Formats: sequence, C-alpha cells, structure tokens
Amino acid sequence: MQSLMTRGQLRIAAARRPDHARHWHGVLAAGAERVGFPEDHAAAPGAPPRPEAVTVPLGDALADRLAAASRGAEAARFVLVAAAVAALLRRWTGATEVLVGRPADGDALAGLLPLRVAAGPDRSYRDLVGQVRAALPEAERYADYPVELLAEDLAPHAEQGRHPFLDVAVHTADAAVDPRVGITVAVADADLTVHHDAARHDRGTAERIAAHLLLLLAAALAAPDGPVDDVDLVTPADRAVLAAMNDTTVDVAAGPRPDAWVARRAADTPEGVAVRTDEGAWTWAELERRVAALAADLRAAGAGPETVVAVLAARSPAQLAAILAVHRAGAAYLPVDPGYPPARVGYLLRDSGAALVVAADATAVPDGVPVVALPPADADPAPTADPAPTPAREP
Repeated sequence: MQSLMTRGQLRIAAARRPDHARHWHGVLAAGAERVGFPEDHAAAPGAPPRPEAVTVPLGDALADRLAAASRGAEAARFVLVAAAVAALLRRWTGATEVLVGRPADGDALAGLLPLRVAAGPDRSYRDLVGQVRAALPEAERYADYPVELLAEDLAPHAEQGRHPFLDVAVHTADAAVDPRVGITVAVADADLTVHHDAARHDRGTAERIAAHLLLLLAAALAAPDGPVDDVDLVTPADRAVLAAMNDTTVDVAAGPRPDAWVARRAADTPEGVAVRTDEGAWTWAELERRVAALAADLRAAGAGPETVVAVLAARSPAQLAAILAVHRAGAAYLPVDPGYPPARVGYLLRDSGAALVVAADATAVPDGVPVVALPPADADPAPTADPAPTPAREP
C-alpha cells in the first residue's frame, strides 16, 4: 500500500495516527544503536544496491531442533531466528542494543517493523527470545504507520539508497527483500539464506554470517539459559585464517647481534656518525667505547647469559648504548619507562626477575635491586680492556 501512495497521502495517513507516531518515536529514539554487520566496502552515496544471496543447509539436527522449538509455527520460528540474529549482531559489533527489521503483514504502511532488542553481555538466548516475542504484538499493533516518515526527525542525514533506520532484517517466509537493508536473513524449513548488498558486503562475509548463525542457533537452542556471549563461534574456516595469520615462523640465518655490528662499524669507519641528536653527535668509535665500558661494568656486576637486565632510561643515545651493552654482556634487556609510577617499576622488576638495573638515577630503583650507573651523554668513558662481544649461542 505504501508504494501506491504519494508522500503527501502518507503524511495525511500519519497525521491521523498520533498514537502510532508516539510508539515508533519511542522505539527509534530510545537509544537503540543503529548497527549492522561490518561492511567490506563503502558504497557510493545513491549507488544502486547489488543484491546477492548465500544459502546454506541447516542440517538435519538443527532443522529438527528448530522445528521442535517453534512447533512448526512460522511466527515462532521468526522469534527464534530474530533473537539469534540480535545475539550475532552483538557478538560482531559489541553493541548493547540493536534494531532488527521484520516485514509488516499485508498492506501495512510500515513496510519493515523495527524491533528493539537489548543484547548486553550477560543476556541469555531465552531472554532475547522473550524480548522479541514481547516486541512483536506492539509492532504489529502499530504497523499501519509510515515509519520512514520519522526519518526527517530522527535520521535526517540518512544516506540515500539505505533504509533510514535498519541495516539488518529477518524473514521466515517469501517476503520481498528490501534492497536498502544491508543484510537480510531468511530461514526456511531446511536452509538459511543471507541476502546481502554486494556493494557493501563481500560474499565471504555473508558466508561467515551464515556459518556463525548456524553455530549460534544450534548452541542457543541446546542451552538457552547460558550467556550468548559464551557461544563458541569459531568455525574451521576461521581457525584456518587464524593459523595462517599467526604463522610467523621465520628462518633467520645466524648473524651478528647489533652490538657486534656496532663493533665492526667502529673498526671500519671509526669517525663516521653513528648517532645524531639536537645536542650533538657520536661517532661509531665513541658509541663503541660507551658500549664496551658499560658492558664491562655489567659483566663485573654479574650480567650474562640467562640473566635479565632492566634499562631504566628515557629515549636517548645513552639508552641506546645501554641496550647494546646489555647485549654485549650476553644478557636479555628489559626496557622500563622512567615515567612509570614506582609501584609499576617495582612490579616489572619483580615479575621479570631482573638481576640488575641500568639507571642514571639510582633513587628511582626499588631497594634491594643492584644498580649499574648509566653514564651521562657528555661523559667520555675510558677505553676498556673488555671490548669483545659475547659470542652468540645456538638457540
């Protein structure tokens, strides 16, 4: 009916239904977030939608369970599926309130009825089902109202070509799909279809939505009182993606550590500039002298393989020399920001088991932790008799 009426006629019809207007104003302005499944592409404003669909079988077990839970009633099946879609929206987006659309019956002026669902982190599937079931009679009672006219007040900046309020809808029958809605889920007796706008969502995203919805429905129907946030939605395809992304094994050929590389550069080009700051520059020879001198102090204090040495210093050439010196001594270094609160510094030292701390200010180090002084940038350490890098050990 809405498509056969002019905008002026719709306004006249709306004016005759003030109770309907108040109801939908309340639903749409009550804080429900406009959320949809994350989009893969930003469609150009006003661009025509590119409708596509992904259909997957429910499987005998889920189809039987859904039929039993709904007792074969289409309205009950809608409630079960809409609650699962709201839960999945929550899982994908983190939203605490969502809007899900439902096709209005017959010639109702609404077109799609927005259903508001509170889907917080501790909500159970039974709770979400109850919310959808309670919202339906009210939505149907006020369905004969051109809801989209409210966009002028509540969504004045809605993009052309998009539904002003809804990004997700649920069907359970052969209702026409509104192409302005990004994702529409339709469930039949034996399969589930995800209708999507390919200008916004890739086919792979639609397939993941379908797979996750099957997992969530199966788990929620089996245990409706548990939090829907606890349902494991990781599919075999997801696990394969995670494994590929985390396969960071690298065949690293044996080579010199940074401190050994500095020693080599100091031998080859001693007068070349190694470090430059606003305060001045160090040559490779100067950097090497500092590293060797501090490494000797660290070794004398007990640093070596299997020990952790904390470097409590701000970013500076002196900090760089300290890190290289820890490498030279054969220890592992732990960077500690001197701006941390004392309690945080103490925790890091205890938790890491640091044997020593290199610091310019010993008062910043908790009692009981040995400190090796970090020479200031303008100090010129004397040459040390222990300049050699510690040989790298086999892993």
